[in-house]
Amino acid sequence: MKGSPKLFLYLSILYLIFYELIFLMSWDQSAPKIFISITRILNALAAGYIPSYIVYYLVTEIPRKKELTIAEKQIRNLKNYIVQDLSIILAEMTMVHTKPKVESFNPITLNYSKCDETLKVKETTKKFINDSSKLIYPQKETYTAEIVTIPTPEGSSVEIIKMPWLSFTKKMVESTRNHIDSILTYQNYLTIEELSELQNVRNSSFSSYVLNFEKSFQNMQASHRKSWEKDFPDFFWEYYNLIRVMNGENKLKD
Repeated sequence: MKGSPKLFLYLSILYLIFYELIFLMSWDQSAPKIFISITRILNALAAGYIPSYIVYYLVTEIPRKKELTIAEKQIRNLKNYIVQDLSIILAEMTMVHTKPKVESFNPITLNYSKCDETLKVKETTKKFINDSSKLIYPQKETYTAEIVTIPTPEGSSVEIIKMPWLSFTKKMVESTRNHIDSILTYQNYLTIEELSELQNVRNSSFSSYVLNFEKSFQNMQASHRKSWEKDFPDFFWEYYNLIRVMNGENKLKD
């Protein structure tokens, strides 16, 4: 039970104080022998528990707290990466609507690897996702997808890499799954609720839909664009809210 070792330490100290300051001072030789024997046994147990707890604290508790601090930081950073993956998808969806100058767009505005605080998921609406799904489809290329810096003999240049929406969303889902798998290596430091939330994201309908889309629609006919428009927004909205819950935020209503 959490806190029991420290609780027993406090009880042992209180008992010894009681034993030394009260019981011995008012010792009654006529007290029943069984009472005296029980008192001596409890005194021995209390006196022995205190040094045992000190050893336990030095050998087990202090290293455990250090491990917990490291694990919590790693888990927090990995969750930030998951939020980053979702933010990139939302940024691309926003691009479909607003179409700003490509040269000024970069969805990565923070160094997520150095974030000490949990990043917030950008709030959006189901209407935005529904409207976006009508403007994108599996074969259509994203507006930017990635901006990479390529070294050249003259210095460096920025290149915009476009990719089909299906490939792009698969890449983001696979990235998120990899981050979750990394978090699960610290499962001894996660609660049952946290484990459940992570598994819900990893095994979500959206993840399965995106990763298995090509198998389900191998010929990629135009008619399957309607399937995408119908299923993509519902699955993604659920996925979006699952990540919000995983990140300690409230689930949004439709």
